[in-house]
Amino acid sequence: MDDDSGTGAASLTLEFEDRDDFDMLCDAARLAGRTPEEFVLEEIMYLAGMITATGGTQHVMLARHHRERNAEFFAAFREGAMHDAAIADWARSQSRRRHPTLAETIAWAEELHAEQTDAAGAPYFGHLERAAEHLVRHFPDAGPAERHAVWLHDAMEDQGVTPDDLRARGYGPEVVKIVQAVTRLPDSGSYRDWIGDMAAEGHKGTIRVKIADLLDNSDPARLAALPPDKARSLAKRYRTALQTLRRRIGEM
Repeated sequence: MDDDSGTGAASLTLEFEDRDDFDMLCDAARLAGRTPEEFVLEEIMYLAGMITATGGTQHVMLARHHRERNAEFFAAFREGAMHDAAIADWARSQSRRRHPTLAETIAWAEELHAEQTDAAGAPYFGHLERAAEHLVRHFPDAGPAERHAVWLHDAMEDQGVTPDDLRARGYGPEVVKIVQAVTRLPDSGSYRDWIGDMAAEGHKGTIRVKIADLLDNSDPARLAALPPDKARSLAKRYRTALQTLRRRIGEM
């Protein structure tokens, strides 16, 4: 695997001793909408991501499992035991391991929250757009994981998305970690304690995404659309949370 283009994009040259294996790979790649080279490269990147996620401690097990799973598939393919629909399902499952583009993440977030409105009755997707804008404006060095996670920061809490759902769509460990961390669970304790725990944990990406979320939640224009008592209560809550998280960011 190399990069001769100067663009930073990896390339791959495939060599096969068995022509049948190559033909089967071509069929699987075609069903996944990839070239054979892209298909194998995505498999390699997927394995690399899994190894990274486990700190390299389970690389032998992961490689063995991956090899055995694909060997079973290709054996069935060679024996004619796989019908077209099953092959297509398998190919799509491989394709999903490619990390979504930011445009794909935004489209999925819009789909997830399509029927949701905020406390003032406005489309909820607008909150995600503004939070994403705050993230980039206040943290221009925000990495890809943060830029994906900010669009998905309410997916678990409001739409029932699970960590496994994110992984199945190809999101990496860092995106999953941030989305989980900014999701307030029923057993998270008081809001103040939850924010305090987040600050104590000290994960920069999580804190940045939560700050971006709070900046929009505390917008006076949004709060003005709420009953006065509720607006005052939330303004105080969000102000205290922002102070806590900004102080922690300043210590990093």
